[in-house]
Amino acid sequence: MRTTLIAFFSFLFFAFGNAQNTASPNTKIMAGIGLGQTATAFEGGQNNFLPFNIQLQHKFSSKFSLGLSYSRVSYDGSQYIVSDGLFQQLKHTYQQAAMKAAFHIDRIEKLDLYGGMQLGLTFSKLETNQGSFDFFSRHLGLKPNSTELLYTGFVGAAYDIAYGFSIYSELGFGTTFLSTGIGYRF
Repeated sequence: MRTTLIAFFSFLFFAFGNAQNTASPNTKIMAGIGLGQTATAFEGGQNNFLPFNIQLQHKFSSKFSLGLSYSRVSYDGSQYIVSDGLFQQLKHTYQQAAMKAAFHIDRIEKLDLYGGMQLGLTFSKLETNQGSFDFFSRHLGLKPNSTELLYTGFVGAAYDIAYGFSIYSELGFGTTFLSTGIGYRF
């Protein structure tokens, strides 16, 4: 706990201490793909398509921003043998919608380092490839549809390329461990 507090206060010191001022408040839209799905890391499975995310971020000052984020991933889970000998496989579609608050450090020209918290909802949908969902409900306690609260942290970096465009990478515990993509500031 003490280490966490020291790291947090160190981050605040660097975030609010003598950072160079960037342009006036601006808005950035970012789109990217995810690498390292959190769900398949723990459950196993195979992607149906690359996870993607879309973010809208409004930077109120050179040090603070608020934003909205949406991400989606879909994968096929492990196969199960149900009581009648039928092989069933779960398809899991997982979506997140969240609000993000971030603190920024922009001491290096064209480089924006940031970190913060996100709060939102996760929407999970489970389907079987064949047969009914009864086995998974009764024996594993799974629900075909669920909505849960999401609260997690993230850190990231964005590098301005030219003409308002930037590339970014973000590490966190959302639908993926790492997201990378391109952004445009207007």
